[in-house]
Amino acid sequence: MRPHWMTAEEYACAPETLVIRELKVSGKILMTTLTCPALTP
Repeated sequence: MRPHWMTAEEYACAPETLVIRELKVSGKILMTTLTCPALTP
């Protein structure tokens, strides 16, 4: 279902899925689309 703030064209261009990386830093859980730990430690 398309969010009200997103145009139909923007929604059509969005990917079906996203690969994310989840990591714990200083007791906090972070989630990012930067998935390569070697390039983005």
